[in-house]
Amino acid sequence: MKFRNEDELKSYVAKRLKKKEINDKVWQKLKEEGYVEEVLLDYEDSLLYLLKRYKQEEKFYNEAFKDGAETAVNVYSARKLFPPPKNTEGQSAITEEDIALSKVIAYKLSQLPLVKQFRRQELKNRLLSLDEMEEWIKETAKRDGQPTLYAKKPIERIEFIGNEIKPVLKQEDKYIVEGPILLAFPSKTGWVEHIPINVNGVLGRLKKIAERITKVYCPIWSEAQAVGFILTGKPPIIPKLQYSLSLTSSEGLCWVTLKFDARITPQKLAKEYTKIRKKILGNHHIVPLTQKHLKLAEFVSENKEGLTWRKLMRKWNEAFPQWAYTNYRLFCRDANAAIDRILDSKIDYNSLFR
Repeated sequence: MKFRNEDELKSYVAKRLKKKEINDKVWQKLKEEGYVEEVLLDYEDSLLYLLKRYKQEEKFYNEAFKDGAETAVNVYSARKLFPPPKNTEGQSAITEEDIALSKVIAYKLSQLPLVKQFRRQELKNRLLSLDEMEEWIKETAKRDGQPTLYAKKPIERIEFIGNEIKPVLKQEDKYIVEGPILLAFPSKTGWVEHIPINVNGVLGRLKKIAERITKVYCPIWSEAQAVGFILTGKPPIIPKLQYSLSLTSSEGLCWVTLKFDARITPQKLAKEYTKIRKKILGNHHIVPLTQKHLKLAEFVSENKEGLTWRKLMRKWNEAFPQWAYTNYRLFCRDANAAIDRILDSKIDYNSLFR
């Protein structure tokens, strides 16, 4: 089917998918990935791929962003610094060993001269409560004055004068403004928030101390956790195992990054990963593909470019006569199904964003 312009294609997609209007954010993503252009250029099967990709993207968008998850990531809970959170069975999700480790680390860091001096000079040795912290940060930002903005300008060349290096700036170019400089902190809602700060003010000093803690003394902490500790004295709980997820919305791929204490036993690590995997996939069991369908997905991925499904089927039959096809539509269906099964991880988005 030939389309005269993007608007005509967009209207057709809405009609084909029985929607009053197309999600602009999803559509923009399809444009960036080249699906819209391929249809307008009338590539083979491009319309089918666009319709399929639109449904995938819209499903991800509706699941992931329905509760406002696009605006923030809940990576730190100010209300649950201490005591540790409870799981559904009412038992502590953090072990006594984790709590002890967190307290010991906090005790050691509280002895640092830079921490003690800040608390003495800026807090008058009175630690803030979790409820007071957010208000103190916002009021201090006002007193510190205009937030810091940095600007940079391109260098035309470098001159060597004696032992000195002198950069020569491009006079015709404008400065590129960067910033503002932000301070991360745990808000009363439990979400990490960021506030623009003056680097020469009290919050600028607080940020430098937090950065030194996270870079030198306790890399496992985030800046927000370090800020919360400096102001309240409450130590963030450090579990033996932490994980983060990287989602590919279009294909449903999910990569898990684990950080864990080297002292954790292999048995404990396996047990904890089992919990993480269940959270991601729910109760879905991934059934391995047969050798035929694995080969089919691999073959199509390597050979489809520039070939029609009929020609590709003939090439497949020559390479794998034991799995030969006579109907190219059936061949196309099986190939796409095999590819989808490899990529389809059945991610439980409702669970991830709770």
